Formats: sequence, structure tokens, C-alpha cells
Amino acid sequence: MVAFDKMLDFRRRGLLELFGKATAAALAIAIATTTGSYWAIAAATIAAPAVMMSLSYVMAPMWPRLTLADWPLFSQIAGWNFVSQTLSAVNWQIDRILLPRYVDTASFGRFAAANDLASLPSQAIVAPAMGPLMAAFTAARDNGHLKEVYLKSSASLILVLLPVLFFIATFAGPLIKVLLGPQWEAAGPILAGLAFAGLLALPSIPMLPLALVMDRSRDLATRSFVELIVRVPLTLIGIIMFGIPGAIVARAGSAIAVCVSSLSLTRAMANIAIRDQLAVAIRPLLAIVPASCVLFLCKNYLGFDETLYRDFLASGFAYCLTYAASIHVLWLLAKRPSGIEATIVGIASAYLRRR
Repeated sequence: MVAFDKMLDFRRRGLLELFGKATAAALAIAIATTTGSYWAIAAATIAAPAVMMSLSYVMAPMWPRLTLADWPLFSQIAGWNFVSQTLSAVNWQIDRILLPRYVDTASFGRFAAANDLASLPSQAIVAPAMGPLMAAFTAARDNGHLKEVYLKSSASLILVLLPVLFFIATFAGPLIKVLLGPQWEAAGPILAGLAFAGLLALPSIPMLPLALVMDRSRDLATRSFVELIVRVPLTLIGIIMFGIPGAIVARAGSAIAVCVSSLSLTRAMANIAIRDQLAVAIRPLLAIVPASCVLFLCKNYLGFDETLYRDFLASGFAYCLTYAASIHVLWLLAKRPSGIEATIVGIASAYLRRR
């Protein structure tokens, strides 16, 4: 499967994700509706990787053999990756470990549900993009265009994720009602805070595949350590003194630490100035202004009660349309630079010509 990624053939990877997650979703829904048991979550968690692993051997047949003959080639990256993943696991779970000791069960349940919803954009967009980004960065490193490809990748991720997280943050209340029901409405402010915290870390996303391509796993461990020394004390103090709001503020503080350390490490790895790394967010940030105005108008003038689903869909459509139009205008004003906007316009133009 790695060979397909290196050839920039992502069709098979997409099919793996589609079949694996579709099977897991179908299994979870079936168990949940027929038994009402939480085992639906466990079944889906196991089913997705099991189906994806099995299907990968259909797509790329081989007979695996266990051997340590090539261990020296992987020892350094595996060692630092283990350190990085261990620190990341502590960072990711520290608030869930501490919160149950200081808040009631219902409040913790609302935090856990909001945290899962706030993580959906990362799971749906960022995680599947890591393989293609590594393949793209490898090719760019070999042909001397790493800086250009990195900045385009970062710009693309910010352009897509910024409006998604901003919508979740500003429309957390209606979103909670649509997805979980009105009984979960108290989780809305928590979801809004976690989504805003996620916005702060957007410029740091492409740093992970870059570090792996550049054989700088040690830098990933460094970033995780920086997050650890910021997040753990902030989370401990925040939760003890303020409960869930303190946990959200600690999440935002650690996101800033991750972003700053990632920008610095990327500059050291690929000689990309911090100013250039931040500049790719200018057009999405400008485009979100008129789109946010549309959202606030919808929030103030639509009821979101008896017509909840209709009002929610209308608001989302108006928001997306305004953001897309704003991005297009800003791209034209910037004299049509290459990037995701140019790619989308090219695809749309080709489609219209065929029609």
C-alpha cells in the first residue's frame, strides 16, 4: 500500500477508508438499534481496521514474514516515534483522566461528547491526508520544490478546515441539537470552546508528515514534549480551579504551544520562514469574515425550533456559498496563484466544458 502512495495512486487508499468505515458504521448502527448496547462502539472500533487490513491484502497480495534483518534501518525512527506517540497519548487524554475527579458524571459526559464532535474534522480530513502528504513531500524533496509544496499543502488544509471548525464553534448549539438531540444542548458551549481551540493549531498540521519525510522524528518528540510541559500543568490547574472551562483554556494554551513549536521546527527542517507559513492563512481568514456575518444573521433571524433541520441546512448552505465566493474573489485579486483554488476552478471549468 505504501508503494501505491509513493506513486501518488490514492484510489485504493480511498477505497480502503470507504469500505472500512462504512462497514464499521453499519455494524455499529445495527448493534445499537437492535441491542441498545455500548458494545456497538467496540464493534465499530475493531471492524474498521480489520476490514481495511483484510482488503489491503486483496489489493496488494503478499505473504508477510516477521524478521528483524532490517531493524537498523528503522530503529531510530521507531524509537523517537514511540516517544512521540507516548507523549501525544498523555497530552490527548490528560483532561479525560483528570475531569472525572472534579466534575459530575453528566458534565463529563457532555465534555466527552463535545470532544468527539470537535475531533471529527481531524479524523475525516487530516488523518486521511497524512499518507498523500508524505508522498507529495517525498517527491518535492527529491526535485527541490519542498518549500512550495509544503506551503500549498498547508494553505489547502487551512482553507478547508478553517470554515469547518469555525462553523462548529459558532453554530455549536444547533449542531448539537441536530446530531445528538435537544437533551444534549448543554454541551454546545463546550463544543464551541473546543472548536475554537482547534483553530489555533491549524498551521501546525503539515509538520508531522514533513518530519517523517525528512527523517526528523526527534523533532516530533520535541513538539510533543513542549505540548506536555504546557498542557499538563495548565490542565491540572484549570480543572481544579474552574472545571470544564479550565480544561478548554488549557487545550487552547497547548494548541498555541504546538503551533509555535511546529512553526519553529518547520523553519529549521525545510528553511521555510515563519512569516511564509502564517501568510498562507490570510485568504481563508479574510474569506471567513463575510461568511461569519451570514452565520450571525442566520442565528439571529432563524428560529432553529420547529424548523430546526431546515434552518440548519439553509444556514450551512448560505455560509458555504459565501465562503466559497469570497475565496474565489480573493484568489482573483491575488492574480490567480497556483494552489487548491486553481485546482478547483480547473476541475469546475473542465466539467462545465464537458456539459
